[in-house]
Amino acid sequence: MRVTYDEQADALYISLVDKTVHRSQRVNFNCALDMDADGDVIGIEVLNVRKRDLNPYEIVNEIITPKHPVQRPDSAAIREGRIARAQSSEQSLPSQPVPAK
Repeated sequence: MRVTYDEQADALYISLVDKTVHRSQRVNFNCALDMDADGDVIGIEVLNVRKRDLNPYEIVNEIITPKHPVQRPDSAAIREGRIARAQSSEQSLPSQPVPAK
């Protein structure tokens, strides 16, 4: 078993066995299970570890620190993009209702 912690993502990963992940299943917003081709759980991902008042440094084997900081998208730009897509989809709708048969 190997436990890693990604400081920037605040994510703890528990690798139970060294196999290839075939699929992931989200348990809830903060937890996901990784499974192999047979459907056996091979890994557990826990998000927002520090927000849960857990100290990941007490249980980890390895701490992952990226060489370059991850560029997070600008929330204002994301919001503007969503508004623009919504407006363009509204404009593409027909102006006259289609008569029912």
